[in-house]
Amino acid sequence: MSCSLKAVWNALTRAARPAIAAAACLASFSADTSTTHAQLASVTDVEPYFVLTKTPDAALRCRAGEIWYAVANLKENTTLRVDGQTEGWLRVWYPPDLPAVVKAAEGELRDADKLVVLTRKSRLWSFNSTDPTGSYTPLTATELLPGNALPYLETIFDRDGTVFGYKVKAPPGCKGFVMESDVRRATAEESARALAEWNADTTSSAPAPASAAPAAAPPAAPTAATPSADTPVAQPEQRIEPPSTSAPASPQATPPDGGGSEPSPGAPPAEGAPPAPTPSTPDGTPPTLVNEGPQVQPTPVVPEDAAPQPAPPPKESYIDKLRKLDQAFSDMMKEDAQDPEYEALIGEYNKLREELGEGPLSAKARAYIEARVALLQLRSELRKGKADLENLRRTTQSATDDAAASVRRVIDSRLYEVVGRLRASALYDGDGMPLMYRIEAADGGPLRTLAYIPGDPRFDLAGKLGMVVGVKAEPVEEVKGRVRVLKPSAVDVIDPTVR
Repeated sequence: MSCSLKAVWNALTRAARPAIAAAACLASFSADTSTTHAQLASVTDVEPYFVLTKTPDAALRCRAGEIWYAVANLKENTTLRVDGQTEGWLRVWYPPDLPAVVKAAEGELRDADKLVVLTRKSRLWSFNSTDPTGSYTPLTATELLPGNALPYLETIFDRDGTVFGYKVKAPPGCKGFVMESDVRRATAEESARALAEWNADTTSSAPAPASAAPAAAPPAAPTAATPSADTPVAQPEQRIEPPSTSAPASPQATPPDGGGSEPSPGAPPAEGAPPAPTPSTPDGTPPTLVNEGPQVQPTPVVPEDAAPQPAPPPKESYIDKLRKLDQAFSDMMKEDAQDPEYEALIGEYNKLREELGEGPLSAKARAYIEARVALLQLRSELRKGKADLENLRRTTQSATDDAAASVRRVIDSRLYEVVGRLRASALYDGDGMPLMYRIEAADGGPLRTLAYIPGDPRFDLAGKLGMVVGVKAEPVEEVKGRVRVLKPSAVDVIDPTVR
């Protein structure tokens, strides 16, 4: 007996070696999915502070963890504002002029204004600098309302020439992630200088209150990305305050062009005037940043033309399909999975791999899928090996229970195409996949899926779950030649005991 067990174990380990080697390419697929469905590390909010990149081309990523893509490569000594952290990662605010993506189903391009106007609620999408059509990570913390306008940069086309979406200038308040090893903490002087610039940028980007008097400023030359007066652009509500000092200075209102009379030191500031930028503290300590988070929901405007027509539902991309398959993969990897549907999932992965087009992202996706399939095959082989070991032990047993014996007698009678216990399928649950039930072996041997039957109200399959049934049917098709799918003409209860 010991020699037989050792031979089975050696055969299993030899079969597993190619799959283990193939699994190493999982790390090369940076376009996740889905999310893809790797668990993201929880991010802890921290008191905001400034850091500077210390390496050339430090990557600003769409998320932390193992699955990400680069939004941009930052120059050395780029100043970033940190407000969250997780193991080895820092959450930072976007520096100025980084892009975002509006998908074609979410907005429309106004060529005259060089603006992209949202036609439905959207959180925008983090720009994928390697392959813009692989931009799948939501960007903003809250949804932007229809009618919001974003400066247009360029149109993104899919591989078949259709418009995938629009590259736009990201609104204030967007965030990404950098590796903690790519940055260093700012000194007191660098923090004070960065804070002054931050306050100036925040004041200049904030919309003026409605009650404020118009300032006599020289008109600016129009640019292609300047929105029209009746189109709102999302702005965050944020404030950054230095540490309190012993004697705060009295606010004074100064005209933008530097001319005009100044109010007396004791006079109150003009109604609606923005506060002057606060200087750095005298002792050189870094000021404290107060983070209230972006609130990017300005009042929407009514479009100039008639009410917008409902946009057609976006077609499901291979990234979305990969997310669904990866969710099933994660469920099957759990230790408590009694009868994982490895073979069926391998078939669905192979089907998706054949649908992939050409391009660098497709090549990474193909390698990612092949690694998933290799891991599933490894788990399947190991599970079959355990079944073989169990069968070797069962050869020493002379008795079986009455229920298993009766099932075998029915099978031997050949009255049914398949006999087994009726179970629900975790993969073919009717949500994105066809609704099918599976027939699980009930002959006293190891658990395994014998066949699938589609849901049919004539047979009340939901009411027979857990019972041993006999299925009269003919084979209809196979999933990549691995799993039988039957079209039943009768489903009879052999043993009503539910297990």
